[in-house]
Formats: sequence, structure tokens, C-alpha cells
Amino acid sequence: MGRSRSVEIFREYAKAAGETAVYADHIGPGEALPAVRLGYLVAGLNDEIQEVLETIDEGWFWTTHVGTADEIGDVLWYNARLDWRLAEQDDNEPTMLPLRSHDFTSGTRAIVLARQARALASVVAGKTKKIIRGDDDQEKKARKARQKLLKMRDVLGQLAKATGDASLKEIATRNVAKLTDRKARGVLKGDGDKR
Repeated sequence: MGRSRSVEIFREYAKAAGETAVYADHIGPGEALPAVRLGYLVAGLNDEIQEVLETIDEGWFWTTHVGTADEIGDVLWYNARLDWRLAEQDDNEPTMLPLRSHDFTSGTRAIVLARQARALASVVAGKTKKIIRGDDDQEKKARKARQKLLKMRDVLGQLAKATGDASLKEIATRNVAKLTDRKARGVLKGDGDKR
């Protein structure tokens, strides 16, 4: 798959992910205040990265790759939505990175990659916190946060390869299907992977 087609696939994924965004009951879907959206997305990104680590640490990696792949899909959703929202701060389009495959297969490599993704999410959280509180040079902070999100998508691609046979493109496709189904059934909000 060529770079331009891969970038287009991620752009399509990012738009589809936006169709399933729900922020607050008292504000219409997708219309929450910018600080609420950013805070929600940063918290969700960090929460889902932790769930990826838990699936690997608890041994799900060794028994089934579906749980880890599903959690990577959830991280990808928050990554795409946060990049989209930070693009508003940066006055640019969302950053698109090709959905690539990598050649890593080690379980140890998966743990290292998941921890790297968690570290990147923490940096993004710090930059976003400063945007929310109104620090100076918000465009620069948004740009730096978006660079880390871009790097995180590369790490997620490597992690997808290390944890099973699903590519990041396949994970993105399954994630959109899952969220579209939840939206149709009215269960986007709530807890649990099997709602």
C-alpha cells in the first residue's frame, strides 16, 4: 500500500471516529467546550494505554491477541480524536501518518512498546494541560503534542505487529465497526468491552 493511500485510510478513520464522539450529557454530541473535550480525550488516551499494558501484563497477550488488539483500537480512537482537536489549536489539519506494519514479534518488545506509548501519552497530557489552563504559546504546545501523537501512532503500529497478526489498519477498521455498532444500539457510554 502506498503512503498516500495509507494516509487517506487514516484520514477516513479519523473522520469515522469523530462520528462516535460523545462528551457530556448537558452538551450536544461533539459540541462540548474545548477544555472539556481536551481533558476527556487526554484522560481516555491515558486510561486506554494502561489497559493495553494490563492486557500484556496479565498474560492476555499469550492466550489471545484479540483483547490487546481491541485495546490498541481504543488507544487509536483517542489518539485520532485528540490530534483532531489539537489541530484546532494549531490551525492545521490533523497529522496523518501511514498505517505501517513492523517486524517485531517478541512479547518483551510488546511491553516496551506499550510503555513507550504510555510515556508519549503522559507528554501529551502535560502539553494539553497547559493549553487548557491558558498558558502562553498554545499553538507551539499543540504542535508539540501532535508530534507526540504522531509518534504514538507509529509505536501503536509496532505494538499491533508485536501482539499478533492484526495490522493497525485492521485494528482501525474493527474499532470503527465496534463503535458504530455501539452508537446504533445507544451504548457508547458506559463501561466494559462487551457492551
